[in-house]
Amino acid sequence: MMGTVFSELSTSARAAGVSFRSRTRVNTLGAAAAPLVFGVLLLPAVGPKLALLLVVAGYLALSLRAWRSLDWWATAAAAALLAALAPRLAFVDVPEGDASLSTRKGRWPR
Repeated sequence: MMGTVFSELSTSARAAGVSFRSRTRVNTLGAAAAPLVFGVLLLPAVGPKLALLLVVAGYLALSLRAWRSLDWWATAAAAALLAALAPRLAFVDVPEGDASLSTRKGRWPR
C-alpha cells in the first residue's frame, strides 16, 4: 500500500511541477517520523488494533483520487467489515527470566 500511495502522490506532484528530489525528501521525512509517531505515540495511546486501523485510514485518505471509483468503495467497505470482525489485538508481557513456551493461532479457547 505504501508503494502504491507513494507512486500515486509522486505522479500527482510531478504533474503539479514538484521535483523528484522534493518528493523523495518528503517521503524520507515521513518514513523517519513514522516509528516515533506510531511506536511511541499512537500505539501506546490507542492500542494495537486501532493504531493499525488509523494507519490504514491514513493511506486511504491519501488516495483521494481513487474515491471516485466503485472498486475503491467496495474494497474500503470489505476492509472495514474485516476490521470490525477481527479479534482484539493485545500486547503480551513476558516477565524477565521467563519465556513464551507456545503460541496458538485461531479461536481461543478451542
